Amino acid sequence: MDRKLIARFQNRVGPRWFQPLADFIKLLAKEEIIPAAVNPALFISLPIVALAAALTATLYVPMFGLQPAYGFPGDLVVTLYLLSLMTLCIGLAGANTKDRFSLIGATRALTQLFSYEAPFLLAMLGPAIALGTWNISTINNSAMHSWWFY
Repeated sequence: MDRKLIARFQNRVGPRWFQPLADFIKLLAKEEIIPAAVNPALFISLPIVALAAALTATLYVPMFGLQPAYGFPGDLVVTLYLLSLMTLCIGLAGANTKDRFSLIGATRALTQLFSYEAPFLLAMLGPAIALGTWNISTINNSAMHSWWFY
């Protein structure tokens, strides 16, 4: 919205409303190039698994004031594993190729997994142990009604 408003102030027209749709159709029409030195099954399936893990993790998280689509005791642990699976898939995708730059990127992604996921896990561990539950909805509801979790 900010960019649109500034563009109006500067009398810049910009693309029409259908430009994102045109970009999406152009993206779907592009050819998929699979490098010769990779395993084609991993090359195709790893991004799909990473996206599926991230979308599945959203089922357990209450968003926008709504209850989660699915929840069970221990869904915090499952959600943390699903979010870690996304980073693991990125690292495996980079390690799948023979290119040295991809290997450096895979090493960086897996290093970030250890450096970001460990503090995130510890931050989630505190309220879960304090409340005695591993259910995200219970933790969220308790945090809304207690001054201790502000």
